[in-house]
Amino acid sequence: MRFTASDAALVRQFIYDRTQGLDLEEVRDLALEIYKDWDVDTVDESERCYRDFLWVCWNHDKRARSLAAISLLADKLWHCHMLLPAKYLEDCERIFGRGYVLDHTPVLPGGRAVSELDEALAAAEYAKLGVPLPADIQTRCIWAAVEPRPRAQERA
Repeated sequence: MRFTASDAALVRQFIYDRTQGLDLEEVRDLALEIYKDWDVDTVDESERCYRDFLWVCWNHDKRARSLAAISLLADKLWHCHMLLPAKYLEDCERIFGRGYVLDHTPVLPGGRAVSELDEALAAAEYAKLGVPLPADIQTRCIWAAVEPRPRAQERA
């Protein structure tokens, strides 16, 4: 599937526009409830890193390749987003396309370890987009893959 510059501009606008695009207020509130040691500055930083991560994932590959690189703070916010499944699914479909979800897999395919090549690929993806590589980057086994999920009517 080919994506145009116009598609990229629309997706980028949705990801980064807090008022007209991706609304993470409920996710932020949940994070503050769950992570008792977080303050508003921490939530702000986690949100910035999470939005960057979503943008990197969209650009990296829209259909099934994994990327091992996420900020530890962004990963925690991502978990909060997934705890709101209807919202998470709707947001993923707005970003990645109808029927697609950003899948969270806690281990690498085949149980393999993250290699230096994996780490270099992640750093290159962030750099290519002019997105700062988070200082708290972790690559030890968090992968993101956009995978199709069966639609309810297709399962019936």
